[in-house]
Amino acid sequence: FNWFYDKTTYKQLNDGLGNEMNDMRKNLQLQGARPMLCMNMLTSKFLYELASIYRLQEVNLPMGYLELGNEFYLNDEYYKEIFPSVNDYIARAEEWANSFSSLSLPQTSNTEIAIIGADGNESSAGRRKLWLEKVLEGLSATTNIDAVTIHDYIGTGLPDDPSTTCSFFSSPMHTYLYKY
Repeated sequence: FNWFYDKTTYKQLNDGLGNEMNDMRKNLQLQGARPMLCMNMLTSKFLYELASIYRLQEVNLPMGYLELGNEFYLNDEYYKEIFPSVNDYIARAEEWANSFSSLSLPQTSNTEIAIIGADGNESSAGRRKLWLEKVLEGLSATTNIDAVTIHDYIGTGLPDDPSTTCSFFSSPMHTYLYKY
């Protein structure tokens, strides 16, 4: 389980500080939430990613949401090498979504599957500008994809974030969040 997964230089070792499925289960249960898993479509294979989902079953954690990849609309050269066009991404995403749905695993029966969209506009660079439009046009009518996710970064709300003026967090929480 790894948040930074798409490049070898981003890979993090399990440091025993909560980066394991059982620890995630405990935290999600405390919050009354269901997990969202992001499948690594860039450097991994479907069956390897499926192992993470089996691990969720082992720790008795029903899966809530599955996101197929992460921000492939960016102009990163490696993203463009693996997915030269949005149609290449859609084809693989639909293949993975259909394979996942056909498994009918007990802990995944209510899982919603999302494909990556983008919040591009006329001033956005290259791929990002037309990504969402092409995703919506390119999805087949029989797809097992339930949603399109758009990562909208609007600031953290922390006092030191110049994008907001929120002062909700107390000083200890603020320090903790910046530390970890």
